[in-house]
Amino acid sequence: MKIRCDFVTNSSSTAFVLIRKSELTRDGIAKLLGIADGSPLSPVADALYSCLDNNRRSVKSYKPAEELEVLRKDFASEVVERVRAAQAAGMSVEVGSFRSDGEGMEALFCTDSFEVENDEYYVNALRSYW
Repeated sequence: MKIRCDFVTNSSSTAFVLIRKSELTRDGIAKLLGIADGSPLSPVADALYSCLDNNRRSVKSYKPAEELEVLRKDFASEVVERVRAAQAAGMSVEVGSFRSDGEGMEALFCTDSFEVENDEYYVNALRSYW
């Protein structure tokens, strides 16, 4: 048996897909989460907005041959089909990940799996890598 005495990291990540009809805004994320202005939970909306905004990358930034492979690797076939339909409808599609060793509340979003949607946004963060 070996015992390691120096720094050990056990970082993980959660992949997300963001489909949006309009610009990503803090108020839009608060509405998505059902958090009213002045609510004690407002910092959660702020943090999720910040994490999504800082970690997203347009699916269009991948080479066409890579785009589908990236989606299939990280998301269920139903999500991939939803992405395709959203792209055909002219919506923006972005992917990214939350990391357990990220700043602030990013680790919290990484340790939970969630899916939320409303008329403006769809966020799928169900795929965790531990």
